[in-house]
Parts: sequence; structure tokens; C-alpha cells
Amino acid sequence: MSVALSHQSVGLSDLKEALNYSAKQGVIIVAAAGNKGTLAGSVITSHPWVIPVAACDSQGKLMEQSNIGSSIGRWGLMAPGDKIKSLSPDGGYVTMSGTSVAVPFVTGTVGLLWSLFPEASPNLIRSALMQNSMRGRSLIPLLLDALDAYQFLSNNFSSSKLIAERGIIMEQNEQKEERTTEVAHLSVATSIPEQNARASVVPQICGTCQKSLESAIASEVSEATYIYAMGKIETRFPSISIEKEFAQAAGRGETKGLTDRQTMHSIFSKRENRYLARKICWVMTIEGLETYILKPRDPGDLDLLLEAIRSEPSRNDLDVVIGIKGPIAPPQLCNGLQVPIVFFDQVYSFDVGSLIKSVPRPEKKAAKEFEPVVTELFERIMQMADNAGATDENRALNYLAVRYPAIYATAAQEFDGNCSMTGIEVLPSRLSGVRKVFDVVFAFTNRSTDVAEKFFVRVDVTEEFPFLVTKMSPYYDR
Repeated sequence: MSVALSHQSVGLSDLKEALNYSAKQGVIIVAAAGNKGTLAGSVITSHPWVIPVAACDSQGKLMEQSNIGSSIGRWGLMAPGDKIKSLSPDGGYVTMSGTSVAVPFVTGTVGLLWSLFPEASPNLIRSALMQNSMRGRSLIPLLLDALDAYQFLSNNFSSSKLIAERGIIMEQNEQKEERTTEVAHLSVATSIPEQNARASVVPQICGTCQKSLESAIASEVSEATYIYAMGKIETRFPSISIEKEFAQAAGRGETKGLTDRQTMHSIFSKRENRYLARKICWVMTIEGLETYILKPRDPGDLDLLLEAIRSEPSRNDLDVVIGIKGPIAPPQLCNGLQVPIVFFDQVYSFDVGSLIKSVPRPEKKAAKEFEPVVTELFERIMQMADNAGATDENRALNYLAVRYPAIYATAAQEFDGNCSMTGIEVLPSRLSGVRKVFDVVFAFTNRSTDVAEKFFVRVDVTEEFPFLVTKMSPYYDR
């Protein structure tokens, strides 16, 4: 399946139902991850039954144009997608690149395995592809290994009893949210043929157009991918030498009785130790997943990162990062961590409780009644699938969550009217043209009459810093 969705939406219920039906019927769905070169997900690639496919080059390295994300890394596979030679409609040959040409490697492997093991259940086929041990919480999926999957099925079909037991185990494992495995080598079945240097290349859609981030920043081109992400900023030692240097600095300081976090805050707060703060890896995690490595565009903004290291951390701590996404970090930059680098211009650090209390509440609404409303809506936005703050839709939502309190007042008003929140959609606005403008639609349904009511707010996300175009107003489907 190679499908491009024009926008990400929580309200595509028909598509979700179709995917659920396919899962019940045992139809394995393999889908292209997309070629925008960003952290993104759709209703398709976020579905737990779908196998999203990212593209890699002949060395097994992720292609820059390939989309990645938490659901793609958790449930997907990576297959060759760079200059793949194939047949053209006119009977000749053509060379293509992208995630759509990577998908056939996975679907072909599924077909071959099922032809060799026709009695295997869909869950067992999927498990054979995903099973090679511990998959970490990664944005990048593991490489397809057809030989390993074949050996797995061969071992499982050594006796009928083992087949039944393994089928039950795999079916239970498929229902778990966390499915982990380690990155494996490409097998012979997924090797890439010799490339024809004179073959034509079919153009693919690429968000960065293969430009380096430095060039994008220098020329301020519109192709730059902006980030407006919400998560937590943490530190990582990039190498053992930096870790040892930090330990020596801690040994020279007054750290008795301090926790590790307090010690780090104390060391980095001293001017003589700022060289360590510049050498350390600053990592943003979203929903517990290491998502970005942070670098200040202005060296003076290092203080913004230091403020994110609280001396007394809380589970409710939250950091908002606004910047430009760069390339995926090389392994040597942060001790093997390979996630996109974000060159940021602004960081806001606060705790969720303070944000909730700061939202102006309606005059007749008591604080103890209003705060749960803010909490629920904010958590709904935070938990939306693959919200890494990298797509225009995610940026619009995250901007509203922390900068536009009217969305919470509207939700409180609807809850008072015996309504439930039934959906949040982000749609391209009819005002879009030269500028990127989105309508963020909040849907509420009356619990008694089942009548739906919608409200929307319009956000411009053309540049790095989004801004409000239209205040909260009633929304009518056209």
C-alpha cells in the first residue's frame, strides 16, 4: 500500500474501521512510511496491525527522505529504497527511489514465507518478521531479514504442538503496545541488484529536497522543517571521556547529600564548568522516546538548556522546543544515538500543573471544576499518535495547547452542556495559498441527544513561530 494523506486527523474513523476489519480477516497490510523526511505518522502507519516501511540505501542506512516516527520504529521495517531497478509501463526499465519501492521487498517476503508455510497464521508471519529479539524504543525500524524470518518459521513448524503453542504466544504478544527487537543485517533475499548508472530516476517528494540544514538556515528556504515539540529535555554523556571529566568536576565540588540530578544542576550552573554543558548531549524525549538531539542556533541560548535541568525534577515537568530540524545525528555525536538534530531558537520549561493553573478560567467556573477540563484536553493533545511536533498539523496543535487558552474554555462550556469530546481534526484551511494555514477542529457530541457540535480555530504555521489567524468559532462542515 502506498497512500499519501493530505492531513493527519483523529476523525478518520472509516479508515480505522477498515484497518480493524482487515486485521480481523487476517489480511497483512504493508504501507509506505512516506517521503517527506520528517517525524510523522498517519492513521495508516500508526495502526498496530499495519507494517510501515521506511527506505534505506545499499549500506542499510536510512534514506534522508524517508519518514520515521514512534509507530514506524515500533511496528515497522526498513527495506532497500535507493535507486531500485524495475520494469516501466512501456516495457523497458526504470530506476526509482523512495519508501513506495521499499514496500515490495516486504510484501514479497510475506508472500514467499506464506507460500512456504501455508498453515502459518497471519500473527505468526508478522512475528517471524519482527521476532529477532529486543526491539528498543526507536524512531528507526529494524532492517528486513527474510532469512531470519524463514529460520524462525522452520523452527516453529518442527511439530504441530509447537505450532499451536507458538501461535497462541504470538497472538498475545501482538496485543501488547511494546514490541521490541534489535536491528539486523539485510539478508540475501533483500539484497540490492547492480545499479544502471544511465537509468532515469523517478522524482520523489522530499521535504528537505536533500539540502543540508546549514544551507537551509543560511538561505532561509521554505523547505526547512520546523519543530514545535513538547516533551522533556534530558542529558546523555556522548563518550566515556566526557563522563569521566564530569565525575572529576563533581569530585571537586560541594556535592555531599545531593542527588544525581541536583549534582548535575550544581555542576552545570558554575561558569567554570560551562565547557561540559557544551560537550554534553541534550536529548528531548517525547512520551519516553528519545526523539531529538538539541543544539542551540545561538551559543548564548545554552542557558535555556540549563534551565531545563531542574534541581528537583517532577513527573509533570514539560519543555517546549521551537527550532529547525536537521539531519539524523551520526553515531559518534551522542554515543550511538541516531535521531534528528534540532537547532532551536527557543525553549520554554515549566511544569504541567503551573500551565493548568495559569489558564484563565470562566468567571462562573470553580478552579476544582475547570482544572480537570484543562488536564484532559492537554493530555489528549500530548497523546495523539506520533506527535513529535514536526508536521504542520502537530505544530498547530502544540502551539494552541500552550499559547491559546480559549480552547480550554470552550471545552469546559461543552462539558457543562452534557457533551463529550469526540474528536480533534487538523485540516488545511480554505485560506491556504501562499501561506500554510490550518483549521484545528474540536468536535463535541451531546451525551443525551447524540447531536454533534464543532468549533475551530485557524493557525498559520508558515514560518518557525506559528500564530493565530482566527479565534475560536463555530465550525460547519462543507
